Amino acid sequence: MSVGPILCLALTPAVQRTLFMEAMRPGEVNRARRTRISAAGKGVNVAAALARLGARPRLIGFRGGPSGAFIARALNDLGVDAHWIETEAETRHCHTAVEGDGTRVTEWVEEAAPPTLGEWATFDRLFAEQAPECSWLAISGALPPGAPAERLMEIARGARKAGLALLIDSQGAPLRAALDTKPDWVKLNSEELEITTGLPARDPTSCMAAMRALRARGAQNVLVTAGADECCLLAGESSWRIQPPTVKALNPIGSGDSVTAGLLHGLTTGRSAIASAVWGIACGSANAMSEIPALFDRADVEALLSRVRVTSIDG
Repeated sequence: MSVGPILCLALTPAVQRTLFMEAMRPGEVNRARRTRISAAGKGVNVAAALARLGARPRLIGFRGGPSGAFIARALNDLGVDAHWIETEAETRHCHTAVEGDGTRVTEWVEEAAPPTLGEWATFDRLFAEQAPECSWLAISGALPPGAPAERLMEIARGARKAGLALLIDSQGAPLRAALDTKPDWVKLNSEELEITTGLPARDPTSCMAAMRALRARGAQNVLVTAGADECCLLAGESSWRIQPPTVKALNPIGSGDSVTAGLLHGLTTGRSAIASAVWGIACGSANAMSEIPALFDRADVEALLSRVRVTSIDG
């Protein structure tokens, strides 16, 4: 029995310009050795990474002007089944400066324009049309400016009504509001976990306590990442610490989204919770080795898989 597409949401997409330079000096003229331009934004990254893994992502998103058209072409070239809401405002641009061999990364993030009421209405119509054909919904990142925290909960409820499994990668008030829908998975980083729960999450012990607090509010399974440091997984009654492999990172941007994509790909191809999380961590590490976010090589993922270290935590 085939599994329906994984539905991703591009609520705040961006054109990403990644500049590679020897060193950045504030207040001076900075010249890039080379520049890579790509489609980005968390939902876009998840869909792109799923496509690289051979999955069947579907995407609903906002796009505007030439920037939005560029993103649409990029996803079409990857084979993503994208459905767009044309916006009055042009899609934003974001810039990343990568110094040396990835020793320091600096981001300039342009805020997304708020969708109009009419644009949100078109989104709701597209979502109602597309969701019933899908198996999972991945909600990734922040809501557009001006959207109430409850908007994420409304989208999550729509997914449940359509019979979709649900993964949320968000934080703060929007995530707390959506926990009433009992998402199958919540994936976030340790800083976002602290913001959401108000509890410390700076080591495996405190992180696991905060994860259990999140589960008590409705999350069924929780994966918390910490960049190159140890991750924590709480799935059912079992818990693990997961150490990503050491890699030569060129650009870490998009690694969290690649973890999300790998986790979903694992879950939809029959892997267990822990095996899916390990596959996701390998995807995040492979992404850090690539110059363009979410466009990693699957062969790198497979090579890194055996280097992910897993430790079971009692209780």
